[in-house]
Amino acid sequence: MKLFLRLYKIHIVMFLLFLSCDMQAAEKNELQKVYHHKTTQKSRNQIELSSLVFYFGKEPVVNTLSTKNTKDGHKEVTFFFPHVTIKNGQCKNMVEQVNGSKSRLYGMCVTQTKKPTHGVTLSVTYDPKKIALVHEVFEAISTKKGVVFRFYNKDLMKKLQKSGNALLQTAANDKKRIVIDCGHGGKDSGTIGVNSIKEKDVNLTIGLQVAQLLKNQGFEVFLTRDKDITLALDERTIRANKTNADLFVSLHSNACCNKNVSGVETFCLKKNLFKKHTCLADNKTANSIKTVHDNLFKQSSVLASSLQKNVLASAKKYHKEVKDRKVKNAVAQVLLGTRMPSALIELGFISNKKEAHLLTDKKYQRFIAQGVCKGIADYLNGTTIS
Repeated sequence: MKLFLRLYKIHIVMFLLFLSCDMQAAEKNELQKVYHHKTTQKSRNQIELSSLVFYFGKEPVVNTLSTKNTKDGHKEVTFFFPHVTIKNGQCKNMVEQVNGSKSRLYGMCVTQTKKPTHGVTLSVTYDPKKIALVHEVFEAISTKKGVVFRFYNKDLMKKLQKSGNALLQTAANDKKRIVIDCGHGGKDSGTIGVNSIKEKDVNLTIGLQVAQLLKNQGFEVFLTRDKDITLALDERTIRANKTNADLFVSLHSNACCNKNVSGVETFCLKKNLFKKHTCLADNKTANSIKTVHDNLFKQSSVLASSLQKNVLASAKKYHKEVKDRKVKNAVAQVLLGTRMPSALIELGFISNKKEAHLLTDKKYQRFIAQGVCKGIADYLNGTTIS
C-alpha cells in the first residue's frame, strides 16, 4: 500500500508539472541548434569544464522534471522543454552528436517526447562530488533564445575557496598565450558584401596579419583556422580551450540592410545577459562560481574596451571618418563557449560601399591588424583603458 501511495503521488506531481508546462508554453517552439563545448584532457584543469547550449526560435520554458541518485552515487537530473520540436536536418545531427559523445565526468541524452506532453527532454548524469551543474537562460546576438548548461570542476572550486583568489590560474605560461579566431570559413562564407566580398576572406586576411604581429612581439599565438576551412563554432572553442590561453579574440566583418551603416564595434559577455540562474550545488560552490564569472566578465569587458579603442585609433590614421559603434554586451556562441577572457570585434561593414573598399585595401588591413595587436598587448600589459 505504501508503495502504491508513493507511486500515486509521483504520478500526481508529474501530471501537475506537465499541466504547468502546458499553461506556460502555449505556443509551439523549435530547438534549432545544439552546441556541446566538450571537455578535453588538457581543459580539465579549468574551473568550467564544459557546456551544452540550446538555441530556440522562441523563449523556452525549462523545468526540472526529476532529480534522483543512482546506485553508483551519481545524480541524474531530467529537464523538460514543453511544446518543443527538434528541427530536422542540422539540429537532429547536432543532437545525435551530443548523445554519441562520451565523458568520464558526465553523461547526457537529448530526446523528443510525445507523451504525456509533447516536448524535448535532457537527461544529465554526473558525480555531484566532482561536478556542479548550472543552467541559465539568455538571448543571443542573433536574437535567438538560448539555454546554457555549464559543468564546473568542484575540486578546483575547493582550491579556489581556500585561496580566496577571484580567478584561479591553473597554468603558468612562459609566454602569454593568445587565440585568434578568424570568423567563418570554408562552406560558411559569413556575410556577402559589396562586389561579392566574402566576410570569411576579410577575417582570415586580417587575422593572419594579427597573428604575425603578435608573434613578432614574443607572444604565443594560436589560430582556430589559418586557411579557408569549414569549422563549427563548438570546434573553435574546443581548440581554444585546450590551449589554456590567456585570452580569445574573434574577428568578424559586419553587414546591415541599411547600406549607409558603418563603423567598428566590439562585443563581450556581461552578467545581466543571463537570467533564471539555477545552480544544482551548495551555496558555497554557487558563490565561488559567481566569483569566477564576475571576474571573467570584468576582464572580458577590459579586453573589449582595449580592442575597440586601439582598432578605432589605428583605423582613423588611414581614414578619419571611421565611426565608433562602441563596446556592446551580447551573447555570441564563440564567447559563450570559451573559458578565458574573450571578445568579438566587428572590423567594419562590408555592406557599406566605402567601408567594403577599405577592408579589402592592403594598407587599411595593416592598420586594422596593428590596432587589434595593440589592443591585445595593452590588455595583457595591464595598460589602463581610459
